[in-house]
Amino acid sequence: MKAMIHTVMIALLPLISLSSAGEVLSRNEERGLIFLSPQESCSATGMKASSVKETKANLSFSVKGTRVTGFGVCYGKNQSPSLENDNVNKSYDGEARDIPVDVSFKEYLTDLASATTYYARAYITDSGGKVYYSDEVSFTTEKKADYSSTLNGTKTDFHPNGTVARRYTIKDGLPNGSIKTYSDSGNLVMDQHFVNGIPNGPCVTYFSNGQTESVSNWMDGLPQGGRNEYYRNGQIKIESLCTGEMDNLTCSTSEYFESGGLRSKSIVSGGELLFGNTFDEQGRITSEQKPGNIVSYSYDNDGWKHTSINGAKCQCDRCNR
Repeated sequence: MKAMIHTVMIALLPLISLSSAGEVLSRNEERGLIFLSPQESCSATGMKASSVKETKANLSFSVKGTRVTGFGVCYGKNQSPSLENDNVNKSYDGEARDIPVDVSFKEYLTDLASATTYYARAYITDSGGKVYYSDEVSFTTEKKADYSSTLNGTKTDFHPNGTVARRYTIKDGLPNGSIKTYSDSGNLVMDQHFVNGIPNGPCVTYFSNGQTESVSNWMDGLPQGGRNEYYRNGQIKIESLCTGEMDNLTCSTSEYFESGGLRSKSIVSGGELLFGNTFDEQGRITSEQKPGNIVSYSYDNDGWKHTSINGAKCQCDRCNR
């Protein structure tokens, strides 16, 4: 009777591979008996955090096991992060496969909150739906740098000799308000107004003796309105009036000798010269310029006027003798 039972159990062995509990059936060769042995489990180990920055961190780990269906990392702001409750970075998610030896992987976390402690665990899942977690690690992201003190407030720059070079105010890293510029000898050179880093408003420059050298006005980084330049004696040197965009400026400009007489006058419209005249200190015209045409004038000691058109030789009676 015992021999019959032994024969029946051996005959059934090829028909059974796995038990309902996930155990493998095997045979004891010496005794001829059938018994149950546990299936090899999965494992996630070696969890480490590195390169932790304000909003980023790297997580490395190793996994191995049989019938693996997925692995990766889960992380969050609470301890014991899990697949069900926290953030998950999946390194693999697919058909079951065997990983017979430890294989290393790395996940890159982004969009983290600064100055915050996170907890993380590696995980691995098998075809039976079981989840295996690694030991937990924690890491704290760096505090976000605070540049408010350097990006806002009153600033002073210096020359190599220690004297003040500039005094100004910045807001969110951009100049706002008056910027005063000084020479290395301490004289005020320029005072210009800015709005959000762009010239807007008056700009005044000065000679070393403190006398005003020029006065102009700017709007959105472009010269607009009147501009006057002066000689050191206070006499007007240039006066102009400009409007329009940089490539489409319209300007009327007059330049004067230091003695006070008109030296030149020109008009530019839409960025193109309409006409330009020059004069000598006696008030006599010395050139007339229009698009495609330049007429030059010169004078003898007795006042005789010579004319040259576009560089050609004068054709007056004296020159043709």
